[in-house]
Amino acid sequence: MRYTNFGQYTVSDKLNIANEMRCFDSKDREFYDSLTDEERKKFSNYLMIRWGSAVQGPSELQEYYLVACNERLNKHFFDINKHQKLQWLCATSISPGMGNHKHQWISKEERKRQQRRQENVNGTVSCNEGR
Repeated sequence: MRYTNFGQYTVSDKLNIANEMRCFDSKDREFYDSLTDEERKKFSNYLMIRWGSAVQGPSELQEYYLVACNERLNKHFFDINKHQKLQWLCATSISPGMGNHKHQWISKEERKRQQRRQENVNGTVSCNEGR
């Protein structure tokens, strides 16, 4: 069996993160249905939040993906955990339809570093505003 929406992918290629992110960005609502039962056991909708929320590009695009993931996936994602197809369909609503983007994994440590940097910037800005 081959999955052909984005070229010729064999079954094993279908579940690599690059292909999943292409399907995520292109709003491929048929992707989940194309998975076999065995592939569905291996597929993780949770990874769509982790990978989908971080994108390389202009800061506005990065902010859009982060906010959209928080609004459309994070809030009620685990309320619908018995409905994996619905989780995937919700994930496909994230993309603004502007083509494929390079998504990245942000580790917990990197997230903490980014938060500390942002807090430092915010602290510096607020200190300077009072002068």
